Amino acid sequence: MIQKRFCHLVLITIVIVQLSPAVDNSHTTYEDILLGKNNISDMQIDMQSIALPELIGIADLIVLGKINNVYDKLLHFEIINILVGDLNQNSLVINQFTPKKSDGPRKIPYKAGQKYLFFLHKKDNEGEDIHWSIIGLMGEGEMLALYENIYFLNVAIEGLEKKQYLLNGTYVNAFMFKKSIVIDAINSYVDCFRWTLTNINDTSRWIPEVICDAMAIEKFKRESELHNFLVTATLKSRNWELGR
Repeated sequence: MIQKRFCHLVLITIVIVQLSPAVDNSHTTYEDILLGKNNISDMQIDMQSIALPELIGIADLIVLGKINNVYDKLLHFEIINILVGDLNQNSLVINQFTPKKSDGPRKIPYKAGQKYLFFLHKKDNEGEDIHWSIIGLMGEGEMLALYENIYFLNVAIEGLEKKQYLLNGTYVNAFMFKKSIVIDAINSYVDCFRWTLTNINDTSRWIPEVICDAMAIEKFKRESELHNFLVTATLKSRNWELGR
């Protein structure tokens, strides 16, 4: 009797293992992560979500501006301020960020007149007009600008808790910082840290390099909670990546 029960348990275990779907990371590319492809599993998204320091470090362009027009899948965006990157024009065409179907519709639909801080990756559509894409699988590179504040909707900031705000008629959880603090934090960050795509153990990884001295870093940390988080998270990420 004991032997029979044991055999049944073994057979059940084998069936469960056979039926459990495997997560295939082999087709998840850096381009997928940047552009927020919707065919990536929830597990892969959790593994590949982009932190705020890396958002700043890998963005081709960081811009503050206003939506002029909303089209089917595109935004016409008027630039107010360029924080990172070079651009000789005053407007952009940006691919809209679309959440995964399982996440439901956008909490705050795009509308003309809305202001955003966008972290963007340049996508050349093979001879067509260059469109820019919002970085991140979960829309990390999209932050609402309202009433001289910036609302971080889709990024995590360790040590701080999101609060609920009424934004454009919708209650959402977000981190809120004064616009002036966010702009200074980003401008100062790129003076102290540079992210480079590095090959480690045959895997391409973005690694932050420190390009300012210890005194400048300490001064940076004291500016605000946001400044302190950026420094702490960057150094932690660097030590973890290089120590793997």
